[in-house]
Amino acid sequence: MNAPAPSRTASRAPVAGALDDAGVFWIRFDDPERKVNVLSTEVMNLLSDLADAARQAAPRGLVFVSAKPGVFLAGADITLFEKIATPEEGRELARRGQEIFGRFASLPFPTAAAVEGVCLGGGLELALTCDWLIAASTPKTRLGLPEVQLGIIPGLGGTQRLVPRIGLPAALDLILTSRTVDARRAEKMGLADEACPLELLEKRAQAYLARGKRVRKRKWRDLAARPPLSALPLSLARKGVLAKTRGHYPAPLAAIDAVGTGLARGLAAGLAREAELFGKLAVSEVSRQLVLIFFLKERFAKPPEGARTGQAFPKGAVVGAGIMGGGIAHLLASHGMRVRLKDIAPESLGKALSVVRDLDKKLARGSVEDRLRARQRMERILPTLDNTGFDTADIVIEAVVENLGLKRRVFAELEGVVRQDAILATNTSSLPISAIASEMKNPERSVGIHFFNPVHKMPLVEVIPGEKTSAQTTRDAVAFVLAVGKVPVVVADRPGFLVNRILLPYVAEAIRCFVDGAPIRAIDAALLGFGMPMGPLELADTVGIDVGAKVSHILEEAFGERMRAPGLMADMEQRKWLGAKTGIGFYTYGSGKEKKKSPNAALDALRAAPVGAHPSGPGTPGTEEIVDRCILTMVNEAARCLAEKVVATSDELDLAMVFGTGFAPFRGGLWRYATARGLPACRARLAELATRYGSRFAPADVL
Repeated sequence: MNAPAPSRTASRAPVAGALDDAGVFWIRFDDPERKVNVLSTEVMNLLSDLADAARQAAPRGLVFVSAKPGVFLAGADITLFEKIATPEEGRELARRGQEIFGRFASLPFPTAAAVEGVCLGGGLELALTCDWLIAASTPKTRLGLPEVQLGIIPGLGGTQRLVPRIGLPAALDLILTSRTVDARRAEKMGLADEACPLELLEKRAQAYLARGKRVRKRKWRDLAARPPLSALPLSLARKGVLAKTRGHYPAPLAAIDAVGTGLARGLAAGLAREAELFGKLAVSEVSRQLVLIFFLKERFAKPPEGARTGQAFPKGAVVGAGIMGGGIAHLLASHGMRVRLKDIAPESLGKALSVVRDLDKKLARGSVEDRLRARQRMERILPTLDNTGFDTADIVIEAVVENLGLKRRVFAELEGVVRQDAILATNTSSLPISAIASEMKNPERSVGIHFFNPVHKMPLVEVIPGEKTSAQTTRDAVAFVLAVGKVPVVVADRPGFLVNRILLPYVAEAIRCFVDGAPIRAIDAALLGFGMPMGPLELADTVGIDVGAKVSHILEEAFGERMRAPGLMADMEQRKWLGAKTGIGFYTYGSGKEKKKSPNAALDALRAAPVGAHPSGPGTPGTEEIVDRCILTMVNEAARCLAEKVVATSDELDLAMVFGTGFAPFRGGLWRYATARGLPACRARLAELATRYGSRFAPADVL
């Protein structure tokens, strides 16, 4: 029997309950004011009332379900965190939620969560209070506890109820990584009791109620959660967290603390510790910055007014079947688009399709649904050596090599093939959009859509309108980027655009630190310690020394000496020491799956004389000097970008740097870091560095 639609009050409550004729009490989430269901203050108060109402009704069972397709519960209302002023307020907020959820956990009759769509954070914590959890095996069903991404921990019982459900190692993995799982994976790990087709979801939930209250059977995996055996996995988790975060993010360590307390002292003590730690973290500076980034991303996640909808891009085409072209085609196909992938060489098409297959192997988790989706992706990508099918494309993305003449010819040819309303986009990383479109009859339909490598991992996409790009094309390009799940930032058509213009001088300065005598590992360690996701010299190897040198030449031509590539890069190019792709760069890379790397000792012989001498005498730059030289170089260039309106606001600059370079999220972004440090202090330090190392450090006027 399907659940009856709960009766609506005049205020259209976001959650309501009703008892059906079969004696099942249904609690249905459906917030009419939001696109997703969240645990707001109103919803929590209503749940409190519903817990009492359900107990009084004495049904044969209770089922939580959502009326919103693709969304069960997306978690807590994040705006609540902004209102927490003290650790005590945060603790009481968590304790209140724990108490409400606890009332559902203690109901004398069986309960079930029928989950379809996202079930995250507090949504999963509510589902964990149920005896049974049944998940619909739809593409949108994802379960997880992503709180550490906001600098907090699960505060409604998640650190306590997940371990008994799936075991200690798996619970730590979900909590500490913020990883989400689909229905089949949830079933396999024991998080869900069953993954079933959507049309059977509510029937299967009712069937589980017939089994009564859950009686937990001890399994071998439970041994790891029993003291003193639990000490080892908890200790290993702490070491792993510290190695990865270098102590910058306290939330993962707090989560381990809360889990350990519950295992050692029981549920009540564990919940109390969870609430206490939640309160402290909620008012921490790290959490404040991460929440700011969350809202920043949400702010720019809405299509511009008047733009096409995401459904307006069912067909696409990609020209250039290299690594980037293959990655872009895979992304488009992953979001339901049919994609024509063109190249002039059959072997290039074969390599691009291999890229797609390799990505599917990495991303698939082995379930039937994963394999089916991978096959459907491959079926959507249609390789071609000519322009067959381009006349039906809604958007065409050019991803050929960085050659202005070639890109112009491609655009001029495509203009005569595609529909009048199709967008013509280039994935160039450095060439002017206006120059690429200069030979088009209708350049207003051209735009830059710059994906970053690897496409499937990098969230940011720069949208670059040329001089003659229409406002409508720009709006539609932003809507397209959102439709394929990326974070768009509109930037001006200036050399290097935004991210590369700021990032390349950072990498170049790290190389100069090496030339000045700092060891390779010391340089990368200094910036990792600052909070960057990868050391700058390893980043240079990943991008490719030749690629970095080429972009540096373009930027030097536009902006002068401050963008000049260190001479060491030319020496490395001559020797084909191009980085990871050749097996040797600043590091040497082993073979096999691990690809262990070690500093390239042969580079020591190529060191030139120090670029600058310290007034106090020559010396190898230490950690503080390395960090200031590299980070303040970025701050200086960011100031110039803001002054030139390369990007409209500092918020967009921060968004681009966090999602395009991984700039230390706990610092809130590059410009937030600069303003927190103090712009006058940044200017003074840059002036000091300029006297020691030259005019490239001369402070920007806007500072």
